[in-house]
Amino acid sequence: MDWYSRKVLGWVVSNTMGTELCLEALDNALKSTGEVPKMFNIDQGSQFTSAEWTSKLLDLGIKISWMANGNEWIMSSSSGFGQVLNMRKFIYSNTGTVTALCEGLEKCFERNNTWRPHEVLGNHTPSAVYADKAPEHHQEKVKPPRKVS
Repeated sequence: MDWYSRKVLGWVVSNTMGTELCLEALDNALKSTGEVPKMFNIDQGSQFTSAEWTSKLLDLGIKISWMANGNEWIMSSSSGFGQVLNMRKFIYSNTGTVTALCEGLEKCFERNNTWRPHEVLGNHTPSAVYADKAPEHHQEKVKPPRKVS
C-alpha cells in the first residue's frame, strides 16, 4: 500500500506469513505500478528482517524505514483498511474456495482504489491521488491525518 495515497498496489493470499509471501506481494506491486519506490516502510517482523527481503529492497535501491513497534499513525491506517475488508465481509462470506476469496478481495481493492473517496485525501480516491502525485513524492513528505474527536 502506498501510504501517501492509501492505494493498494500489490497483494497475495496465503495461509502463512513468510518472506516468500511478502516478496511475491512486492513483485506484484512493482509489476502493477511499473515503479520502484524510494522508500519502504516495514515493521520488524521476521519476514521483513530476513536477508532475502532486505537484500531485495537494497538491490532495487529502496531505502528501508523500520516502523517502530506500535506506531500509532501507521497502525491506524492499516487497521482502517482492515476495517474496509471486514465491512465488505469478503473474508467471512467467501468461505468456499481460495479462488472465491481472491475474487472478492480483488473487487474490494478495486473499490477502495477507484470508487471509494477518502476524507483524509480531500474526498478523492486513492487512485486519483496516486496518479496525481508529484515526481518528488516519497513517504517522508506524508503527514499523519488529523485526529478526529
